[in-house]
Amino acid sequence: MIVKILRKSGTFKGVGYNSNKMEKDKGELMLVSGFGALQGLDNLRPADYINYLEAVSSQSSRIKYPQLHVSISCKGQSHTKQQLAGIASEWMKGMGYGMQPYIVVYHSDTANAHVHIVSTRVDRSGKKINDSFEKLKAYQVLNRIMAQDPAEQFTKDTREALAYNFSTRPQFAMLMEARGYKLELKGANYQLYKFGHLLGKVSLGEVDGRIAVYEKNKARTIQLRAIVERYRALHSGEVFPVSKPLPGGAAGPAFTYSSKLAEVLKQKFGLQLLYHGTPGKPPYGYSILDHKEKMVLKGKELM
Repeated sequence: MIVKILRKSGTFKGVGYNSNKMEKDKGELMLVSGFGALQGLDNLRPADYINYLEAVSSQSSRIKYPQLHVSISCKGQSHTKQQLAGIASEWMKGMGYGMQPYIVVYHSDTANAHVHIVSTRVDRSGKKINDSFEKLKAYQVLNRIMAQDPAEQFTKDTREALAYNFSTRPQFAMLMEARGYKLELKGANYQLYKFGHLLGKVSLGEVDGRIAVYEKNKARTIQLRAIVERYRALHSGEVFPVSKPLPGGAAGPAFTYSSKLAEVLKQKFGLQLLYHGTPGKPPYGYSILDHKEKMVLKGKELM
């Protein structure tokens, strides 16, 4: 696996480069992340992504070369486009760009399958993402991702999810989906998939056992209610649809909802708001994953 930090640029030429690949049927847009309400619009043009990246980058006039343009490639066709997109997403998180706006485009015009990532080096507060020893760190992060044993990671993820305080089976499913898994209920077990592969199963008995000892943390609930109310007055709670990777790395578009409020709460407090709904219809509710205190709450509990 090879990762390359491509030529620096004061403009976002990488968007145009990848758009040209897509127009020639040599590229496919796999992931759009961090573009806020823009992701809920149809028929976006390259200029729309560029304008958004430029708007974020304009928070700092000191950074002359704001574009981040990266390629990640594998040997031959050893990885599917979905797997490469998933690796790209994890790599961005590891490099400190997880909350940044970025696109991932799969290229099919060479013998070695690869994806390109385009983002900005300027965060929303106007600070530059740390790029010290960037080329070295790029491989350290990639090697760490590739060294992960899927079975070991599955065991770790399920152990962590079962350690949360949750009150329903769907809440457990949300915890695993937030870790990138697709769940299927088969008999007395949840079967869990990632990147198209069955990695293991979790018995309903285990899940129900955790539900049986659920205990509401009243003090934390009051604290979260105060946090949400405070930031709701400062940031819009208006929801918009956004695209995301499908759980398990399956192909095709997926949609969820977000809001400016949700983005701020996740960034500041590690609170993950999951809106429930379908594209084209307003969400009918939401849940909160409180990763700090390891608990799951229904939105109505904060009303």
